[in-house]
Amino acid sequence: MEAFSIEDIVRTSDDAAVRRRFDQRNIGWLTGVLCFFVLVVIAEFVDHGTRGFVLRTLLASANALLVVSMLFVLREVRLRDKKPRINAAARYLQRHVSAAVLTYLTLQYALCLAVAGVKGGWVGWTMCFPFFLLGFRLLVSELLLIHGYLFVFVPVMAFLSALPAKEIVGVHIGALLINGLCLTVELTSSRRMRLHTVGEWTERRAQARDQLRMREELQVARELQLAMLPECAPDV
Repeated sequence: MEAFSIEDIVRTSDDAAVRRRFDQRNIGWLTGVLCFFVLVVIAEFVDHGTRGFVLRTLLASANALLVVSMLFVLREVRLRDKKPRINAAARYLQRHVSAAVLTYLTLQYALCLAVAGVKGGWVGWTMCFPFFLLGFRLLVSELLLIHGYLFVFVPVMAFLSALPAKEIVGVHIGALLINGLCLTVELTSSRRMRLHTVGEWTERRAQARDQLRMREELQVARELQLAMLPECAPDV
């Protein structure tokens, strides 16, 4: 946990404290997700490269570039205390963790569907990708936005792949249920972390205010004692 001065604790609002706690959690979970997709990228290269699928291999290359770039940026963020300067991308991620997470997830999901193609492999991603969001702690609007984005791709991919009517209905119902389940878990977990953070920060803020008041009282007492001293030594 980062060290804060007494003044910083008093000035920090509950929303800022919650956002900081969310950001710390999201950076850690994002690192784990990226490590998983490193394995996915390797599997994509082995599968599509050996089969000679040029377009899918190019898409897998774009996927690899995205994953490696994000890992590099996260490494810069983690080394910010040891390095005098970090690159612009790392500074942006450090200041806007939620926006960076949402941007990465949207790109990663689109690339996964594109690499899988319209032959049916995309169905697996629409069903399993929402589970990658379970560890993130986001605001309600952000969670609704990202899950809405995930679900919107289902009818689009179903139309492009020309699935039978029975399968289309099943895929839509399955995607809706999974997104709804994951969204409920994420909303509950985010609310629980928010309440815990607000309670903890309220206690810390009260203690910091007491310390500030004591310090100010001691400073006033010291000034009074100095004012009571004679300006010069008495004549003997």
